[in-house]
Amino acid sequence: MTKAMTRLEGYIVAVLLLSAILYDTIGAVFNPYGIADGRIIEETVEDMPIIGVAVLVASDNPREVFVWVSGNVGGSCTELHESLQKQEGDRITIQLTTLTTIRNGVLCTQEARVYYETFYLGVLSPGDYKINVNDVEKRLRID
Repeated sequence: MTKAMTRLEGYIVAVLLLSAILYDTIGAVFNPYGIADGRIIEETVEDMPIIGVAVLVASDNPREVFVWVSGNVGGSCTELHESLQKQEGDRITIQLTTLTTIRNGVLCTQEARVYYETFYLGVLSPGDYKINVNDVEKRLRID
């Protein structure tokens, strides 16, 4: 009986050892970062892809100017990071960035989520303006 138990114990140890090796190997293929714990693995800040830009001038006096922007935020792990607006002379720049956060063990969907925002430029002096939104340029003339 003792010899049989020793042999059975040896089989059990071999099976457990083989299971641990297979689990570690297969787990590394499916999850190269180890245990799925939600830790941040990578964060990326990028310019938001712009879908459309429209410049709107109010018909009232004073003539206020607005810029309507639509962009693609991206999948479920991406969100708006920053929206910056600045004016230097006749150049008006609006920059929209997204932040993509990849977490350990969290799957990200690849969907097209549309972002809309209206920027108030105020009352502009008469002249020609260039409005740049993430490299999409629009021209505006105020009389």
